[in-house]
Amino acid sequence: MVALGALWLGLGWSESAGAQLTVSMDASVAQVRYAGFVTSASAGIGSAARFDFPNATIHANGLLSRFESGNLNSAGTIGASLFSGRWGVFRPEYGLLATGARQQTIGGSGSVQGSARLHWLPSSGAGLWFGGSSGATSSIDRVWSYGQGELGAWTRHRNVSFTLVMRPTAAAEVRYADMEASLRWVGGRFDAGVQFTARGGDAFGGDRTWGYADAIVRLTSRIALVGSGGRLAADAVRGSTGARFLSAGVRIATRPAAGQGTVLGSDGPLVIPIIARPDAERFEVRSSDAGGAAGVRVIVPGARRVELMADFTDWLPVVLSPDGNEAWRYRVALAPGVYRVNIRIDGGAWVAPPGLTAAADEFDGVVGLLVVREP
Repeated sequence: MVALGALWLGLGWSESAGAQLTVSMDASVAQVRYAGFVTSASAGIGSAARFDFPNATIHANGLLSRFESGNLNSAGTIGASLFSGRWGVFRPEYGLLATGARQQTIGGSGSVQGSARLHWLPSSGAGLWFGGSSGATSSIDRVWSYGQGELGAWTRHRNVSFTLVMRPTAAAEVRYADMEASLRWVGGRFDAGVQFTARGGDAFGGDRTWGYADAIVRLTSRIALVGSGGRLAADAVRGSTGARFLSAGVRIATRPAAGQGTVLGSDGPLVIPIIARPDAERFEVRSSDAGGAAGVRVIVPGARRVELMADFTDWLPVVLSPDGNEAWRYRVALAPGVYRVNIRIDGGAWVAPPGLTAAADEFDGVVGLLVVREP
């Protein structure tokens, strides 16, 4: 939690360094049953931070829970991914990840790993990757090394993304392979995802199949309800035990609340690199005969998804509709006045639209000032 507080204080530095920082805080209640224990209620405080640089991502999250027995559990991760220059349609990624957890009645566990991946990105809507990682894990009074391979594919079409990945793992005397499938919907007010995993080889912890679902319902641009539930398997890489869980909470974020609901032991969604994200060329206002504006239009060659948020959307993201070749539109009646606007292309950073005057917002981000004039 202290580390995440430091990340929060780094907001001004991140923007000046060309990064976009998103910080969120969750307050949640949950029912949790760890393997070998009875079901117990808990209340938790979680936080997460993510820096998105043009060629790198740094992320961290933590969760502190107090159970009805009075026991305290804590867990957290911190990691970074660096994407080097592209080789045609290929792009290498190098990563570091550290995790830690402590259950008061069981003890602590932790892991550190380095990883490398090679992504094949023939388009902005689909890709493949392969790679591997190695590291070390400690749990209670044992330390062991591990190696893990990865072969995965993903596809994304407008609001929906699908990911399939196989991870063969060798950790101490254990050998197994996990096949993981995940599906996610990202909308304006509502996000939801499901993940299912099947294991072959050694049944570490006795688990063969498991999965979970999570959802986010945005109440405002920075406040959302979050929930998740399901079952997680014992993990030889993280040194964690299996668990069943159901949680619900409230999230406050510096930017439109995103990510997942609070999921025990999750490292967060896969970071998908890009070969070249298209830029918006022009931002247009469609005039209304009655005065004011009847909508906006963005020209973005090669984009697969364009989103907009503004004070006239209550700072909730809306997906624009295709409007002919290279154009995207949003129909909205705007009275004469000044509005603040951001757009996002293919899941990238929120930026000021081209042609609009840029101004700082209250979180040291940048918005575009849209002036709608009298006819």
